[in-house]
Amino acid sequence: YHQYHGIGRAMKVGKEGIVGAMAALLRWLNLDHQAERQRQQRIVERFIRGLQDIAGLVVTLEPDPTGNPIDRVKVWVNPEITGLTAHILAAELASGHPPIMVRDHHAIDEGYFLLDPSVVEEDQVDVVITAIRRLLALSPIEKKRLQEKHQGIPNKADLLVKQLASWVPEEDV
Repeated sequence: YHQYHGIGRAMKVGKEGIVGAMAALLRWLNLDHQAERQRQQRIVERFIRGLQDIAGLVVTLEPDPTGNPIDRVKVWVNPEITGLTAHILAAELASGHPPIMVRDHHAIDEGYFLLDPSVVEEDQVDVVITAIRRLLALSPIEKKRLQEKHQGIPNKADLLVKQLASWVPEEDV
């Protein structure tokens, strides 16, 4: 009944989705998992070596919280020392050229972001490290401009809450 009123239509699986899932499964089956794990470990080690000496950053190995065989790099940012928050640093990395996406869902409340080796090629590691170092090396005046730029800009969590709230009819609020 509800399918005629639009409920579930967006969840209908088309042939493209099925072929995409099949291709992903075939890739996974044929992947050399040991070589991939070694590649990711090399990337993690390079991130840690490249960032650990920066004042105001605490850079550590972060095992996957669900037990998957992947480690990430946790970059905790002390804004008193760096002049930038983890949120501002992540946002500036994302808006740079090239854009660098980090796992920033802990950036606002907990002050850190994660670097994920599964989405980075080995030849991109130095690009990420250089971009982080460049932002942290900005002058105090340039950092102040970034703080002002990001002041009052809603973060991803605020935007998600707003979007979810829009689904609730006014009379239920």
